[in-house]
Amino acid sequence: IDYKTSKTIHEEYWEQLSLYAWLWHRSSKNLRKSDCRIEVISGANLSESRVIKIEDLPAIQMSVLDRIKNAELSITGEIVAKPSADSCRFCPVKVMCNSYWNMNENQSTEAKWSDMRIKTMGNLGGNAWSVSILSDDTPAMLIVGDRDDGSIEIGQELRLLNAYKNEDQETGVVIRLSQNSEIFRVLAN
Repeated sequence: IDYKTSKTIHEEYWEQLSLYAWLWHRSSKNLRKSDCRIEVISGANLSESRVIKIEDLPAIQMSVLDRIKNAELSITGEIVAKPSADSCRFCPVKVMCNSYWNMNENQSTEAKWSDMRIKTMGNLGGNAWSVSILSDDTPAMLIVGDRDDGSIEIGQELRLLNAYKNEDQETGVVIRLSQNSEIFRVLAN
C-alpha cells in the first residue's frame, strides 16, 4: 500500500508500486512467493488496487535493469554541481560541495538558523571557542555544548549545518549548536 498526498491517482504510481512488488518478491521476508496486490490511496482518500502476477515479475525486472542501464549511459564525464536554495536544502553531500558553500556565502540572509564555514581562532575555555566566520571574517564565539569530542583544534576550518547565530551588544556574534545542528571538520580542500 502506498499513500500519496495527490488528490488523484496518477498512472506513474503503478510503475513505482510494480517495482515494490518485484522487490517484495525478491525479499527473504516474503514467504508466500505468489501474486502481489498493490494499492494506492490518495490524499482525497481514493483507493485503487491491482494484482501483479508472479509471471509479470521478469518483465518488471527487465524494465528496471533497462532504466538503470540507460541512467548509467547518460552519465558522461564529470557531474557538475548546480547549486540552488531548493536543490541543496536536503542534499546529503552539500557539506563537501564547494559550489554549495560559494552560493551559500554569497546570499545575504538575516536568518538566525543557517549553514556557515568558520575557522577556530582559540579556545575560550570549556565548550566555547573564538572563531572567524569565513564568509566575511566576522569574529564570533562558538558554543559547541556537548558536540566537542576533543577533536576541535585552533586553526581548523569547520562547516556548520543548521547553526543558530545571534548578536548582542555585550558579547557580539554568538553561534550555538542544537540537537539538529551538525559540525564537520575540513581536513583538506
